[in-house]
Amino acid sequence: AGFVGAYPAGTGFPTRWLANPWQGSQDVEFARTLVAVVSGAVGIDPHRVYAAGFSNGGGMAARLACEAADVFAAVGPVAAAYPSGPCEPSRPVPFAALHGTADPIVPYDGAGVLLPAVEQVQAEWARRNGCDPTPVVSPVAADVTRLAFAGCDAGAEVILYRVAEGRHGWPGSGDESVWGATTDSVDAAALLWEFFAAHPLP
Repeated sequence: AGFVGAYPAGTGFPTRWLANPWQGSQDVEFARTLVAVVSGAVGIDPHRVYAAGFSNGGGMAARLACEAADVFAAVGPVAAAYPSGPCEPSRPVPFAALHGTADPIVPYDGAGVLLPAVEQVQAEWARRNGCDPTPVVSPVAADVTRLAFAGCDAGAEVILYRVAEGRHGWPGSGDESVWGATTDSVDAAALLWEFFAAHPLP
């Protein structure tokens, strides 16, 4: 499809991203710098820059939607540990997520203040994007349901793919992680690329 992929790693031990605002802004600035470096080396369409990530990396992608909406056209968190704290994006940001209902690491229904419930996060993004408050629910596969918020400002859709009994993994990877199996009924990479391709910066 003619896209460029950059795969940065977090820092520290264990390796992680500083996905919460109270941890400082250095990883947001790093992401901005990375885009500039890759753009300078390869030449990319500045209207088509996207962020996707898994687990803590998914949380970092969500933080970039909050704080770097001028750079990232859309984001795609997978099994994400979402950041808590303020989120005031400069524009509506298209947001597509995948999450398993039996995730033992990042519980679908949340775990206290630091890990909000997944559907609550999606509803908050729908509110930020001016979407209809109630999602349209449709089956995608026997174990995957699509919750799509329509009527969003600037076409900034919010979509959640809910994987029934899915655990902490990347759908479609074909691998079973130490936290158990997710699903191969859908391919997270393909779903996110389809979503990204449809949502350049306005």
